[in-house]
Amino acid sequence: MIAEVSRVRQHVGPEEESLRHAFEALLEGVVLPRLGMTTDEIPARMSLEEVETMLAERIDEWNRKLAEENLQKGRKEGLNEGLNKGLNKGLRKGRNEGRREGEALSLVRLLEKKFGLLPKEIQKRITNAERDLLLEWFDRAVTAEKLESVFSDL
Repeated sequence: MIAEVSRVRQHVGPEEESLRHAFEALLEGVVLPRLGMTTDEIPARMSLEEVETMLAERIDEWNRKLAEENLQKGRKEGLNEGLNKGLNKGLRKGRNEGRREGEALSLVRLLEKKFGLLPKEIQKRITNAERDLLLEWFDRAVTAEKLESVFSDL
């Protein structure tokens, strides 16, 4: 836009006053408002030279504003992405822990139904066991005739 205003200014000399006023009016009434400038920001009766200077200053301001908006948008998107990743990781971890706890409770229940009250050492071992080990013990408990055979790895 600056280049075009400069080109008009170079080709329309001061002796062509009515043509200059027509271009100035076009810029003031149509072009500048479309660039986002409000009527309060556009001085009345600006010369082509003044429009060119104002556009140069505005472009720097618009570029800074655009850079800041993009930075804020990037930060927000990054923050949201980080929060979403963290939330999803936390949900997965919570689900896995919930499954593990449920499996531990199921194993305790099965063993108590089958063998009676469990020793504290066995209860503690079940409570602290990893999920794979719980599943292995559960499978053993289904067919075990003695509590000791479920935990033969103790």
